[in-house]
Amino acid sequence: MQLFMYIFPIVYAILLWWFSTGLILSLYGRSRKLMRLGFGLGTLLTGFAVTGLIATRDQTQTLDVYFAVTCGVTIWGWQMASYYLGFVTGPRPKPAADTRSDDDMSGFGFGRRFRLALQFSLYHEILVLVVAGLLTVLMWSHANLWGLWIYLVLWLMHTSAKLNVFLGVRNFRIELLPRQLHYLGNLLGKQSSNPLFPVSVMVASTALLGLVYQGTLPSTDAAQTTGFFLLATMITLGLLEHWFLMLPLPANIWGLAIHHVPLPVEHNNDVSTTVDSTNKEVIKGPVP
Repeated sequence: MQLFMYIFPIVYAILLWWFSTGLILSLYGRSRKLMRLGFGLGTLLTGFAVTGLIATRDQTQTLDVYFAVTCGVTIWGWQMASYYLGFVTGPRPKPAADTRSDDDMSGFGFGRRFRLALQFSLYHEILVLVVAGLLTVLMWSHANLWGLWIYLVLWLMHTSAKLNVFLGVRNFRIELLPRQLHYLGNLLGKQSSNPLFPVSVMVASTALLGLVYQGTLPSTDAAQTTGFFLLATMITLGLLEHWFLMLPLPANIWGLAIHHVPLPVEHNNDVSTTVDSTNKEVIKGPVP
């Protein structure tokens, strides 16, 4: 029974992570109408998730912890979908004429590349901060904070991965992004390591060990153990992502082949056409 109390949160967190990622990936390359419909349903679901967090913020049973974490992951998944599907990006959603023929930004210095990268995603980053602040206000003085904690963990691990990719990693695949974001590859470095990587791994590993330690203390009740192990599992997945970005591993490390993601299908006179008609497969794998 004690072992099950540790294993089930781990399995649940992994399945929740893959399922939410798969939902976002399933919309890649679809028509704009279908993407709007999917994002609209996701927005509605996110509204229910926020309501669910409020409804259970004073409940501390084990099921309440699972529910709060699920709501937190749902909210974070909506944030990711808003960017990767192109609904909330930045003031410069695509390269402009001053970015050197629109497809070669690699010659810019670090500061210029960073400003461009921020312009491509500024509104999304602001939205993430606003939602984090809103959840903090709604949840902070209450007993069940696990939905807030999981949101913050996913945010920090994702931000760390993005910064590492920007500074330069060995094994990042631009094919993991929708085709309309492939121009960002020209802003990214490629090297065997960068100064941020060991800091990211050390901080995340320390937090992971601390969560596991707290979750296994005899004084920790079942609900708290569940929460600690759910958070620890998400951090572990984030750490694996960091190492996969840096180690010289094959592109199909996740066991699934990576294919170019086609541009969204456009409709013209009720006839559907695809920009890249030679490649209609959608990748399957984790959102970076």
